Amino acid sequence: MRFILEHQPRHALTVSVSIDAVLERIAAHSAWHAAHNPNVVELNADHRRLLTLSIEQGFADLRTRFAGYIAAWNWNPNSEDEAIAVLFKLEKRASATMVDVVADVMVEILAAHALMQFYGREASYFDASYRKHRAQLALLLCQP
Repeated sequence: MRFILEHQPRHALTVSVSIDAVLERIAAHSAWHAAHNPNVVELNADHRRLLTLSIEQGFADLRTRFAGYIAAWNWNPNSEDEAIAVLFKLEKRASATMVDVVADVMVEILAAHALMQFYGREASYFDASYRKHRAQLALLLCQP
């Protein structure tokens, strides 16, 4: 994903994530959760539309919480790849591996948000995972 901005940030980091990557992570966590809790529904490809809506809500929450670091963003659930893209503005140049690390953290944030909404905050560890990965993203973005 390429962003065209009138004023590019001095140091920028473009991170792209596919919805399929988030859905795969949701399915894996859900399978584990259902294996240990026989009374819960296992989320799979049949729940794609419902989960996509929840992922979109998680992305809106992420944009709000990290607005100070975001120069531009894109949400396109109809795209085959790179359906979610964010251009982060940073104080210093990002390392070569930063894109992959931030993308993985974003996948975890969006998956945990969807799982938390579906299974409930009190019924699972997904709320803690959501908060942990949000904090991890904040630490990655604010490195001196």
